[in-house]
Amino acid sequence: MADRTRWALASLVAAVLILTGCSAVNEDDLSERLTASASIAVFNGATVEVQHPGAPWVNKMVVRVFVDDESAEGVAAAVSQVAVFAVDDPALGGEDITFMAYPGFPEDYADGGLGVSYLPIMGSVSEITGGTGREGVLELSAADIQRLAAEQ
Repeated sequence: MADRTRWALASLVAAVLILTGCSAVNEDDLSERLTASASIAVFNGATVEVQHPGAPWVNKMVVRVFVDDESAEGVAAAVSQVAVFAVDDPALGGEDITFMAYPGFPEDYADGGLGVSYLPIMGSVSEITGGTGREGVLELSAADIQRLAAEQ
C-alpha cells in the first residue's frame, strides 16, 4: 500500500472517530462514576450508552437508572440525582439526556432483558422533572437538566 493511501486511510479513520465522539466517551468509566455519585437509597446504579441515531456524528446520551422505588417520585429522585452529576461532568455536561428506569440493579440484567423490563412511568416522571416523557422514555434537554440540578 502506498504511503499516500495509508495516510488517506488513517486520516479518514481519525475523522470518523472525531466526528462520532466515541473516542472521547468511555461508557463503562462514565457509568461507574455516575453510580459512585449516587446517594444511598436514591438509585442502585446507572449505565450510560452513547447512541448514534441517523448518523455516526450524532451523539445521543442514554442513561438507564436502576431503582428500588418504582414510583414516579422515586424515579424522579434518581433522575434529579443524575442531573446533579451531569451538569459538572465533562461527558454529560451540556448534553440532552434520554432516561430509562428499571427495577433492581444493573447486574440483574447481565443476561439481557432491558428491552422489556423498563418501568412504563416516564410520562408521570416528566410531570415532576419536566422534559418529555412517554411510557418507558424520558427526554430532558440540557436546559432541563441544569434547571433540575439547580433545584436540588
